[in-house]
Amino acid sequence: MHSIKLRGEWCKACRICIQICPRRVYVQGKEPNAKGYKVTKVERLEDCTGCKLCELMCPDLVITVEDAEESN
Repeated sequence: MHSIKLRGEWCKACRICIQICPRRVYVQGKEPNAKGYKVTKVERLEDCTGCKLCELMCPDLVITVEDAEESN
């Protein structure tokens, strides 16, 4: 299992992670951050394969994907 850390305060709701994820792990949240953006949420962590496309493509470095071994 992988872990995904989101820095919601950095998110500008560009939705790149939602669009790029081949497993549809992310959804747009309903709660805005301090800047008023409705930030991305992890909805299906169990579907994450750890490909890190979301981490690589995020222009604001919001996402960090870790393998189970890395997070211990």
